[in-house]
Amino acid sequence: MSKSAIFRLAAAVILLASLAGTERRLAANPPNMTEVRAVVEKHLRANAEYAPGDLISRQDVEPIFDELIAMGVPLSAGQEELYDDFVPDNSHLVRLLRTPLGRVFMQKVKPIPRVYDRLERLSWNPKGRELIEQLIEDPQGPAILQVMLEPAGKAATAKYLNDDPSGKNFSIPTGHVHSANELLKRLESVVPSQKKKKK
Repeated sequence: MSKSAIFRLAAAVILLASLAGTERRLAANPPNMTEVRAVVEKHLRANAEYAPGDLISRQDVEPIFDELIAMGVPLSAGQEELYDDFVPDNSHLVRLLRTPLGRVFMQKVKPIPRVYDRLERLSWNPKGRELIEQLIEDPQGPAILQVMLEPAGKAATAKYLNDDPSGKNFSIPTGHVHSANELLKRLESVVPSQKKKKK
């Protein structure tokens, strides 16, 4: 083996050992929720169009997860599953809510509990997608949506969508993460468990 090859091999071994030591140090001292919250807020605010409470998508969380993993938050084992918990960027709902009219509509409806979950469920159905478009365009759309999400409204909406299998399940939660607050709640379940292991 030539001297240059030996040097490259030695350099690679030193680098790998250094990285392994860094990973051990990070795992031994993971960030707390205050630090995690700061990372989430920093990346979301980097988007000039984002406002607190807006719908977030997979593209929004990718840089967040990258930094959290680098900080030692134990996400890497289930990283793909975590991305699956977010609405894809090319989904009908994301595209609609990120139009100028859609953003105006989103600001008015986001205080409604689990509103994005119901809108996502609607967006899985052709008739539901038409309904979302009409709600966004109608000045009374936010008020109409509020009524649709009451118990009687949910039943009526499910009946309206009943000719499509996805419409029958209108009241069932999607299980997805739709906002920064929901993301932080998920992360809270990870960060404390790592601290307990440390003890």
